[in-house]
Amino acid sequence: TLNLFEQMCISDGWKCCKLDGSCSIKSRTKMVEQFNDPRGGLFAFLLSSKAGGCGLNLIGGNRLVLFDPDWNPANDKQAAARVWRDGQKKHVYIYRMLVAGSIEEKVFERQLSKEGLSGIATNEQVDQATCSVEELRDLFTFHEGCPSHLYEKLCLSGAVAPVEPRA
Repeated sequence: TLNLFEQMCISDGWKCCKLDGSCSIKSRTKMVEQFNDPRGGLFAFLLSSKAGGCGLNLIGGNRLVLFDPDWNPANDKQAAARVWRDGQKKHVYIYRMLVAGSIEEKVFERQLSKEGLSGIATNEQVDQATCSVEELRDLFTFHEGCPSHLYEKLCLSGAVAPVEPRA
């Protein structure tokens, strides 16, 4: 997925760097320094949350786009902490890219449940430790054309404001 985002940045003329598991410590340090330097010229820092989970200070940016939610909500919080750190002088914005009916949406819904927000995501208590066979089957099924049940629940709870679809 990082490769696709890198191709998109290149095709739009946005200078970017990509940090994944194949990067050396030396190149990682150089990328971070260039990104944090206002004159560094980098528009985007593409980062695998697994490769950059700890020790990175990316205050050169103030927008984070999470496109692959982790089963463990602490890992997503760790990713957000890369840009929201001491020394950050700008407001930080965090966006999540989720496709309705996809496994990513379901993983995010489980994150909310694990975080103790089950009252927002569901109307009943959820046992975080187990999934029924049916829940597991549903988890790995893509429901094409499915409206986002999570979005509807979050809107009804008042946790997010509804957005009108564009024509």
